[in-house]
Amino acid sequence: MHFSISHADNYLDLYRAGKYSEALEALEKAPEAQLKSADYYYNKGVINHAMSRDGLAVSFLEKAKSMDSKNPSIDAPLLESQSALAKQIGAHRLDPASHPWENLGDLLPLNEFLIASLILFGLSCLEFFVLKKIKEFSQVGMIVFLTLFIVFIAWSEWMDHHPVAMVTEDSVIRSGPSDSVFDRGSVDTGMRLRVIDLKGDSAWARVRWSSAGDEGYVMKKSLLILGVESNKP
Repeated sequence: MHFSISHADNYLDLYRAGKYSEALEALEKAPEAQLKSADYYYNKGVINHAMSRDGLAVSFLEKAKSMDSKNPSIDAPLLESQSALAKQIGAHRLDPASHPWENLGDLLPLNEFLIASLILFGLSCLEFFVLKKIKEFSQVGMIVFLTLFIVFIAWSEWMDHHPVAMVTEDSVIRSGPSDSVFDRGSVDTGMRLRVIDLKGDSAWARVRWSSAGDEGYVMKKSLLILGVESNKP
């Protein structure tokens, strides 16, 4: 099953003609490629899906979804690609590194919750000092909303420092940031890892890559970080 691709007649026509490799080449020359827009990652994911390169399709479609979460057209090809990839590498390897609260944090608008809890805390404070008849009730509200604010700000900070990294090429996990150190395991294209440290200008990223919480190093060039718009796949 093929899915519609957004504008740019050149690669769209090539895609419709079944010339997928040529369509990818044309896409790289399109304006979307320069902008690294959600359309670019979506189109790249759909073309790779048509080529049965489901690991790459999952990575690019996940990137598109992270940039345009309200676009329903991404869901169908992403789900189909994930299902195909799960059959190839096992469903347990699609996202072996994320904690439950990290998966939930990826779905929730934490910044909006943070702002809402701060506003409600402010209103509770106002009630406490102005409406003395409900002072006890307002005091409870102040404690609850302040607690929620602290929880959401800590949660948001954690998510900012532990983004999802999509694997864009089969890679070896190293015990240190060097090719000369021991291997710790391997990861497949399309897997979701958790970033621990991007090491500034270093070519290596420190990641969590297993359900046991194992950490290691992988080349940045083999990763696509969700939520970071400067990726160069």
